Amino acid sequence: MNHLFPNHRRVTRRHLRNAALGNGTTVSAAIVWLIAFFSLWIVTLRTIEQNDIHYLYLMQLELGEYTNILIDEYRQGNGGKLPESLESIGFRKGYNENIYYFQQPENDFCYQLEYIRLNDTAYCLNFGDGIWFKGQYLSAVGYWNCYCTKYDSDSCNWVIDESEGEDAPAVYLNEYEFPEWFDSIKMPLDSIVRSNHGGQQYMLRLLDRNKSICGWINDEDTISCINYNCMLHTYDATLWPDIDYFREIKGYLMLDGKVCFIVDKSAFHHSNIVKPNGKGRVFNVPDDRGSVGGERYWYLDIDRNYGGRVTLKGTRQEE
Repeated sequence: MNHLFPNHRRVTRRHLRNAALGNGTTVSAAIVWLIAFFSLWIVTLRTIEQNDIHYLYLMQLELGEYTNILIDEYRQGNGGKLPESLESIGFRKGYNENIYYFQQPENDFCYQLEYIRLNDTAYCLNFGDGIWFKGQYLSAVGYWNCYCTKYDSDSCNWVIDESEGEDAPAVYLNEYEFPEWFDSIKMPLDSIVRSNHGGQQYMLRLLDRNKSICGWINDEDTISCINYNCMLHTYDATLWPDIDYFREIKGYLMLDGKVCFIVDKSAFHHSNIVKPNGKGRVFNVPDDRGSVGGERYWYLDIDRNYGGRVTLKGTRQEE
């Protein structure tokens, strides 16, 4: 029988192999499907990575370092002069005079940097905003002051995960101003600052929601409660630190010729009572860092335009 069907064993083996593995078309399709699956998986992981806060922070920091190299090369080829804009070193112009974009060749994400030319020999680079990450490089300082955050489920808050340059001796802050429609809050602030002579600095805190503070006023037995969502207090940058210029302070505004730093803890419309005016300056940070100082506090209500000063003689209560 075998001599009548010389190829039956080979045919049988082929059928058995195809039954186990499928024919050539099926195997090829399976291979293509596996390649597509793993490619999609890699792309998915890559996308997740590129949206990770820490990854974005590292890429921004890497771009900042690369920008410093490009600026230094430009200076060496132009007699020590700084570029007027980052367009001179290959960046794309952003939506205002200080913002520039750069396309990283290894991914599709376009990164943003703020470049501020302070004078002919000094400059500032900034990236990030909000609660996730932030970085600043002052050429006079020579290293980055930056941080990245992570979400802490225990405190339900964003906390510092990684930071560099915490002892930076200077920081650049933007200047803000009140829009005309918020003159109602600017006038009492100006009045408070004007009535307090001396060289004090001030801090304006914008809060997330209305709070109230109750206490004994003066030496009377009555208790007075004040609702507020904005707090102004005297500020001394040499006292014991519990505030950081770079990490906490959004910027500053001028009240009757005096500097008033802004800490914005509001996620709501209260943040709109001030807006940047395109100016800014470098502030020296003492070794003790910025701190809440002085003894005078004024509690203001942005919505109701109500303000007052409270001196507590008893237990502080908040609602």
